[in-house]
Amino acid sequence: MNPKTLPLLILVVGVAAPSGHAVDDSPLVAAARQEQQRRDKLKGTARVVTEREVAGRPVALPENSDETASTTPPDPASAAAVAPEPPAKPEKSAADLRAERRATVLRELDEQRARITELRRQLEPIERELGDVGGYGIGARRAALTQTLEDGRSQIAAAEARVGDLEEEARRLGANVTR
Repeated sequence: MNPKTLPLLILVVGVAAPSGHAVDDSPLVAAARQEQQRRDKLKGTARVVTEREVAGRPVALPENSDETASTTPPDPASAAAVAPEPPAKPEKSAADLRAERRATVLRELDEQRARITELRRQLEPIERELGDVGGYGIGARRAALTQTLEDGRSQIAAAEARVGDLEEEARRLGANVTR
């Protein structure tokens, strides 16, 4: 018995046995047997087809295959002579490389600008809470908010510096960059 079908058989027996039906009468058991017979029939018919065989030569299929094809075994020497090498991808021109780099820089520039906007949006309530005079003047909450605000501002400064570098690079690549 195939170890792959053993769990299926156990499942079928487990499902059918408690219901009071005979195991052999179950349509599920019949379907499982048919599937097992089909798999047993297909064993040993798998075949690996290489690029060399596909390139202009008919491929020999297994005897019990429904498809028809030439049964001549592939000859490596003639297959090499028949199979042309695939055309190499043309190298990208300097203009193409420059355009790709420009697109990458502009995309990163947009991401950095969006990050700055999001950071500022997140810091607004903190600034508002720290500016409230009626609140607490000192304490752990205020210290934590102040630290969060300083961290956020340093992240914004780093992102703005990166934006400046990206804008300069985009200009060198010929992109029209506006603030």
